Amino acid sequence: MSTDAAARRACTVDEYLAWEHNAPEKHAFFRGEVFAMAGASEAHNLLVANLVTVLST
Repeated sequence: MSTDAAARRACTVDEYLAWEHNAPEKHAFFRGEVFAMAGASEAHNLLVANLVTVLST
């Protein structure tokens, strides 16, 4: 599956899941289209986890 805009085509959920399983980056699937998702750093994830912990107590 290509992420090039000129080469885009609709794909099925099964095609997306098979491709995403081996993709180095994560993507979102919406109405047959695949979109790259922004990644978060380890520091960002730790900050969010701490914030959720504080807000839930």
